[in-house]
Amino acid sequence: MKNLIKYIVLAGLLLNGFTEANATLTLKEIRTASSDVLVVVFNSEIKLPTTNYNTWISTKINVNEVKTTDLSAWRLNGEQPLQIYKFVTESSATNSGPKRAEHRIFLKTTGLVNGVKYKLETPHGDTTFVFNDRAVFCESIKTNQNAYSGLSDVRYANFAIWLGTGGSQKIEGALPEYEVYEMSTGNTITRGTLVQYGSDVSSGDFVYRIDLSEVPEGGPYKISVKGYGCSWPFGVGGDFSSRLGYVSFRSMYYQRCGIPLKQPYA
Repeated sequence: MKNLIKYIVLAGLLLNGFTEANATLTLKEIRTASSDVLVVVFNSEIKLPTTNYNTWISTKINVNEVKTTDLSAWRLNGEQPLQIYKFVTESSATNSGPKRAEHRIFLKTTGLVNGVKYKLETPHGDTTFVFNDRAVFCESIKTNQNAYSGLSDVRYANFAIWLGTGGSQKIEGALPEYEVYEMSTGNTITRGTLVQYGSDVSSGDFVYRIDLSEVPEGGPYKISVKGYGCSWPFGVGGDFSSRLGYVSFRSMYYQRCGIPLKQPYA
C-alpha cells in the first residue's frame, strides 16, 4: 500500500502538472539518501488569485519547475552528477492561502566524504555545506520518531534507499556501520553494522535493519550511519511514549476528508 501511494502521487502529478506563473522556488535543505546520493529539497509556493476552496483544490503543481533535464546545470565541487531523479509532492498545511509543494531532487555522485566542504551549483541558485554523517539528515534511516517502548527487548530502525523516479535501491558493497549517540552529550551509546532484511512487498523497499535493543530508556538519540548521514531524533521509554496518544488523536483529526483544516486547530 505504501509503495502504491508513492507512485499514485507521483504519476498523478506528472500527468497534471503545468507551469504556474506566480510560483516561487526556494532551496530549503540538503539531505542524503545514500553515501553517494545527495538530496536537494526545494519548496515551491503558488500564490493563488483567490482563497476560494475550489480554486485551491483545482490548482495543479508543476512537477517540472525544478529543471533536471540538463545534468551539466548541476555541479558538486565542479563535477556534474552521474544521474538525477526526483519526487514531487504537495506539502500545503491548509486548504486556503498559498499552495505549496516539495521537490526532492536526488543527485547520484561519486561519494560523499566526512569533513569535506562542498559547493552545490543548481539552475536555481548555489549553496555550500560541509558533509558530516552526524549532522546531515539521511532520509533512508527510518525510526519511530515519537518513541520506542522501554518495556520491549526488541527495537529496530529500518534503512531503505528510495530515489523517487529512481525507485528502490540496494546498498552496493559491504554494509555500513552505524552508531547511536546521545544528542545532549555526543556520547556513543551502541554500535553495530546494518543487517540485510530483504524486500518489503508492501512498500517496495529493500530493507536493512538497525538493532536498537541495547539503547536504554532516555534520549533524545540519533542514529548515524557511517558515510551516509543521521536520523531524526528519537527517544526510548515513558517520557517519550506519552506523546503517542496525542499524535494518534491529531492524525485522526487531520485525516478528515473534504473538510478545511483551519487555525487554531490545524
